[in-house]
Amino acid sequence: MLLVAAKLRPFQRDDTPPRLRTLCFLPYFTDAILAAVGGLVNPLGLPGMMRGWKHREEEPGPITRSVAWISTAAVASLLFILVRGRGITWSR
Repeated sequence: MLLVAAKLRPFQRDDTPPRLRTLCFLPYFTDAILAAVGGLVNPLGLPGMMRGWKHREEEPGPITRSVAWISTAAVASLLFILVRGRGITWSR
């Protein structure tokens, strides 16, 4: 977040806070609209996905820890930080 704030600093001036707000708000608003429109054309929709679910009366068992899943998550997190954290450049 600090790196993002540093990159947005040139757009932040005392006289133009709406511009910075627009730069930050517009992508999230656009994503929400596109996700909603994409969901509208889904032929099954959320009720269709939940149709096969059955309500269980029994208590679920305890959730146990798995060293394999914890290790996999740690490796995936490190890969994400080292590869994607630096950003992707499309030109060389």
